[in-house]
Amino acid sequence: GVITKLDKACLDQYGPYVTGCQHGVGHGIMDYFGTSKLVEALDTCSMTTQKRILFGCTSGVFMEYNLPIIIFTNDAQSKPRKMDEKQPYAPCPSLPQKYQESCYYEIAEWWNNTSVFNDNFKKLGELCQSITIEINRKSCLLGVGNLIAARSNYVVGETTNSCGKMPNQESKRICRSGASWSFFSSVTYRSLAREVCADLDKNEEKKCIQDSDLIGNGLI
Repeated sequence: GVITKLDKACLDQYGPYVTGCQHGVGHGIMDYFGTSKLVEALDTCSMTTQKRILFGCTSGVFMEYNLPIIIFTNDAQSKPRKMDEKQPYAPCPSLPQKYQESCYYEIAEWWNNTSVFNDNFKKLGELCQSITIEINRKSCLLGVGNLIAARSNYVVGETTNSCGKMPNQESKRICRSGASWSFFSSVTYRSLAREVCADLDKNEEKKCIQDSDLIGNGLI
């Protein structure tokens, strides 16, 4: 019952940039329910005012599910859940459709935190590209871009080079869109967000920026 109060506190404090605060609420919800009740935790996010499909409460639920925070006496560590290499997309395909986009967006960070795929951006791109449903494939690639921006320490050149490891031109552009949003979401690096798309040809640059803007406006 406290979730609506927490959500209001997020809105009061952060206004339209509330997604990070709601993301934290999602972590708490997942920890409360436990990993065996993933869908129940996701359903509980409906008590928040999450407007962005990829961000907010559901993204926090998925991050806590994929990378649970283990609390020790004097420490706390994030430990990735185990991967079945025969089912690298689990649990996303089995979830209700309304949660799949957010699941695929968050899955790249989990992949990258496993010993199987750590910082192998080429492989992450190939995994995303193999997703048959277009919107889920796009969400996955946007998530890779978001991950790459952080892993590149928000250096534009390193970010674009890593997105260049995606399997085709479209996936490279979508990766950059996700990275551009990651830059924008940080006050420190916001002024560099458009530079992530800047060296593409004019048509591709326009699409890159449009997708980044759509993410921010909660339309994809």
